[in-house]
Amino acid sequence: MEGSTATLGIGAPSRAALAQVLDELDRRVSDSTDALAQGEHRAVDRLATLRDDLARTARELGADVDVADPDAAPPFALGDDPGHPAIVDAERLVREAERSMRRSTPAPKLTMGSAAARQVAFVAAFTCFLGLGWLIARLTGEIPGDAVSRVQAAQSVVAGRDPHLEALGFIWGPFPALFEVPLLWLRQWWLPMSADAIAAVIVSAAFMAGVVTQLLRWGEESGARAWMRTGVVLITVAHPLIWLFGANGMSEACWLFFLVVVARRLALWCETDDLRHLAIAGMCTGAAYLVRYESAAVFLIATAFVGMVTFRRWHPRVDDPAFGEPHWDDDRDRMRRTLLDVTLFALPAAGCIVLWAFSSWVIIGEPFAQFTSEYGNSAIVKAAGDLGMVVPDATNLGRAWFYLVQVAIAAPALLVMLAVALGSSKVRSSRVVVALVVFGSPIAVQLLFSYQGSTFPWFRYAIGAVMLSAVLAMTLGPVALSGRVLGVVALVPGLVLTWQLTSDGDFGNIDAGRTIPAISEYLDGGNPKEDSIIGIGATIASEIDHLPNVAPGSIMCDAASCFGVLVNAPRPDLYVIPADRDFEPLVADPQQFGVRYLLVQNPASGTNDAVQNAHPGLWEDNGKGLATIVREWGEEDDAQSNWRLYQIAKPRGLPRPHPTEDLTGP
Repeated sequence: MEGSTATLGIGAPSRAALAQVLDELDRRVSDSTDALAQGEHRAVDRLATLRDDLARTARELGADVDVADPDAAPPFALGDDPGHPAIVDAERLVREAERSMRRSTPAPKLTMGSAAARQVAFVAAFTCFLGLGWLIARLTGEIPGDAVSRVQAAQSVVAGRDPHLEALGFIWGPFPALFEVPLLWLRQWWLPMSADAIAAVIVSAAFMAGVVTQLLRWGEESGARAWMRTGVVLITVAHPLIWLFGANGMSEACWLFFLVVVARRLALWCETDDLRHLAIAGMCTGAAYLVRYESAAVFLIATAFVGMVTFRRWHPRVDDPAFGEPHWDDDRDRMRRTLLDVTLFALPAAGCIVLWAFSSWVIIGEPFAQFTSEYGNSAIVKAAGDLGMVVPDATNLGRAWFYLVQVAIAAPALLVMLAVALGSSKVRSSRVVVALVVFGSPIAVQLLFSYQGSTFPWFRYAIGAVMLSAVLAMTLGPVALSGRVLGVVALVPGLVLTWQLTSDGDFGNIDAGRTIPAISEYLDGGNPKEDSIIGIGATIASEIDHLPNVAPGSIMCDAASCFGVLVNAPRPDLYVIPADRDFEPLVADPQQFGVRYLLVQNPASGTNDAVQNAHPGLWEDNGKGLATIVREWGEEDDAQSNWRLYQIAKPRGLPRPHPTEDLTGP
């Protein structure tokens, strides 16, 4: 008793003495918390010592306290009543200090060596992806149509009759094309930036290199050794779904980058309760939505996950008498903290979704054009017709099963790694759950879309399973050597099986099924580029540019079908396209507004064409009296490569080089 009271400077035990003890403990808690906030990590030990002092003091005071104050409560023994309000309040001070300490605990410090390794990895990965994409684009022209279409949308922001930001469109997420806009300024000096979709290649290469560095950081924070991190990254990069979409200008690289950042930050928040990580995760979730709309599933499931974690984290510890029974004050505080964390995560992501929908509604009258527009994905899938050549069983269950088979091919050991990660006591379960939330939810959404038949059965939609396997493998870093080896080796079967699909395009792997044979054809001395979207577009654009009487605003076409021509056009202002703000009156009556030519693709290609919609029978009736055919490219039995140029029969007035308020015609 004397040692404890002497240490704290307390005289005879009484209520006043106990109050002084608690005041001193409160001061020491505050000092320890302040010290921790200033970077003195020794405060953790100081708090632990303080808690021991509190318990010892309480026992010693309770052993012989004798309250003589007649106005005081009856005698009590603190040592026999650990639930006494005084002890409970003191323990609550310690509890709040520990939680405050946890909130201010920084993320694990990473060494300079690991930072340098990540920088080297980024440069090496970017160089490889860019070099491969350059070869594919310039030599074979096998850049997917979606990537070329995004380049055309970005080009419309900086070049054409009516360059403006809204020309990006609202059908697809704006970010990939928006990132390409600065690069498209260079097309006036170097046409291949748009003509060969090099701008798209640069963007996808940069973001996939970012995925590599984020994956390395995830491994470091998960406790994976250097050799394991290197092995996982190398096998992942060698996977065809990774190297191909890091090089071909598609949106997958940009999307995966934001998802990996979301996963990292959510995992760090779970481990440190640092709200900065939660805020960054929310912002990157919104960014992922502006790349691919299926990220809305990540937003919904991750929001529920954040709420569940916070709600459980602040649950009163009823098994410890020192924390007392739950009461209404605790419940209100618990709900307040849960609502705060959920809002901090959800607000930036919800803001992106709402603001993008509002912008779409204000500008084009449709808040969710990706679902309701005639150019949206559902309409494109419907126009594509029967996909029985890809999916053997076109029933709902058959399409869903086909997608599950694609996932199993891309990552066959996924369930095994998941079971090992969840079953090991050394693996931080929060990281496994975060990985499932972030990368598993898009897989679930694609499964639902496949069942409904509202998406194409392309193999690239299984890319999320590849990344899920990689991050799960990294979480096995703390387990025994055999488990770490298993985590690396388990990635190999997916690599081997997917490589087997790259030459023939089985299971909807059409991107690799076109790219690999095109590379082989070029190496054998052929010229695959002339038959590609880029090559055909270059031919058409060159011939149109050399027509004797073309002028800005004299050629009308729909960018949805003619994007390959538009990115190759030396003078994009020749073309009137749907992004131009005067397109609707001009397409309704092209003769009145000085349009000289109509460029259209064979309607059998399945592309929705605004020009042909405005003039039904144009293709079938060879101009329908409105125009006559002056040029044709390709053959009708190959609708994808078949275009016609019609010359307006009786144009009135002069072409309009720029949109104007005057829509009265000549």
